[in-house]
Parts: sequence; C-alpha cells; structure tokens
Amino acid sequence: MTALVTDRDRLDRMLEVSGGDAAALAEITATRQFIASTSRPDLAALLVLAVTRDQIARRNSARPQELPAVWATLGHPVRAEALARSIPDPTNQARAMAALAGALGGHGDPARTRRVASLAPTAASSVIDPYWQAVALAVVACDRSPNPCCAAGRTPRWPRH
Repeated sequence: MTALVTDRDRLDRMLEVSGGDAAALAEITATRQFIASTSRPDLAALLVLAVTRDQIARRNSARPQELPAVWATLGHPVRAEALARSIPDPTNQARAMAALAGALGGHGDPARTRRVASLAPTAASSVIDPYWQAVALAVVACDRSPNPCCAAGRTPRWPRH
C-alpha cells in the first residue's frame, strides 16, 4: 500500500489529471492512519510517507496563492479547488480559498462557491499562531462580508511574513 501511495510517477500523473495534490495528500493521510492504528506500526513505511508528504508540501508551497482563483476565472473550477486544497500552509490556504470563492462567485455555480467559501474559515482557524490566525480570519470575514468598507477596498491586507 505504501509503495502505491508514494509512487512518484503515479503522484505526478494524479497532479496532471486533477490539477492539485489534494487526492494524493488524502491518500497519504489515510495510509498513515491505517499503519499507525495497527498493533505493530511499520516505522519505515511511516517515514517514507512522511518524506513523500513533505516533498508534495514543498512542491505546493512554491505556487502563488492567487493561482487557484486564476484557474477558476479561466473556467477550471475543479482544478482550481484541487490546487487550493493542496496548499500546505493554513494561512496561505485560507487566503487561496477566500480568493477562489470570490472568483467562483461570478461563474454560475453557487453550490461550489458556498462550499469553497465555507472552507476558508476552517483553514484560517487551523493557523497555530494567534496573530496570523486573527489576520486570516479577518481577511476571510471581510471577503465574505457585504460590508461597504470591505467593498470599498478597505479589506485587511495580508502582511508578508
């Protein structure tokens, strides 16, 4: 099972087909949980899974957080969502989800827009540092708000860290 989930060619093909690594990360997590739940967990397999997950995370952290919104604007909402879900850093994922929800808003799929918009606060809430969590939640809240201050361009800015 570990060999299948960590096969580089397969992972690259999954990325090519789906546009993101969300499915690969989910498989790695499920495999890791299964192995860890056994009476004698295979530590070597857990190590291979951790290394593979780290490689995928590094590959995704180099992508701009605005890219999922661009894919949605170009008419590829499935690829856009897969890409946003693949962002490993919760702050950046919240930012990408909020921007993606905004981009999806004008493309006639209100159910997808609501679902993606509901993921942004979840990602923001998982930020560990209280300051960055507050910033992430403020930006997500303003992105979702009909408040005229937000609409007038007074949205809280993401400080660069």
